[in-house]
Amino acid sequence: ENKEKEEKEFLGWLTLPSNYDREEFERIKKVAKKVKKDSDVLVVIGIGGSYLGARAVIESLSNTFVNSISDDEAEYPKVIFVGNNMSESYISEILEMCSSRDISINVISKSGGTIEPAVSFRIFKNFLEKK
Repeated sequence: ENKEKEEKEFLGWLTLPSNYDREEFERIKKVAKKVKKDSDVLVVIGIGGSYLGARAVIESLSNTFVNSISDDEAEYPKVIFVGNNMSESYISEILEMCSSRDISINVISKSGGTIEPAVSFRIFKNFLEKK
C-alpha cells in the first residue's frame, strides 16, 4: 500500500476504481460506440494476459452463445480472438467468416513484438487493405 518497493509502478490497481484516467475512459467509450455502430465483428488480436482479460470480461457479461446470434438480431458485434492460435485453418476460417462483414480490429500487446499477435495483425491488416 505504501508503494515502497521497486515494483510500485505495477500497483496502480490498488486505487481502482476510484482513481483512473477519466479522459482515457471517455475516449474508450467513444471508440466502443463507433465499433458497435460500424462493425459486425470485432477481431481482438493478442496472446496470454494481453487478451485473456478482455475475453474474461466479455464472456462474463454476455450470452454464452452470443456469437451464434445472427448479425441482424445481434445487439453488439461478434468478438473473435486471434493471435493466441497460429493454426492456418483457424485464421483462414476467421478470414472467410469476416469476408462479407464489416470488421474492426483491436490489438492488445504490451511490447508489440510478440510473434503470434504480430503475424495475426499483419494478416488482418492485409485483409482490410485488400477489402
